[in-house]
Amino acid sequence: MFNLNFITAIVAAVLQAHSVVLDKAALSVKNVSYKTYTVISFPLFTAFTLIIFLIFRPPLSLGLFGGWLGCLLWLSIAIAIINNLIFYRALDQDRLGEMQTIELLR
Repeated sequence: MFNLNFITAIVAAVLQAHSVVLDKAALSVKNVSYKTYTVISFPLFTAFTLIIFLIFRPPLSLGLFGGWLGCLLWLSIAIAIINNLIFYRALDQDRLGEMQTIELLR
């Protein structure tokens, strides 16, 4: 019997590789900088994620957004924004090197 976790990891790596290629193709278009790309793409990603969230409606409580959990949530959001800006800047300037390999392992 197949190990579903292994297949899921392979599919995720392939999809991530396609994502990096599509991002690079979008950034290769003339007059598209990483700043423009992130300003346009992040709201689209957020809207798409919100649609999926509203379809599946996972159970959430307000307690998850207060106290230490709320602080950790905001810290996680800030780190993700900084990470994405650095990543797309490197992708735009073709200075990725090992970052692409590390990104696939995520």
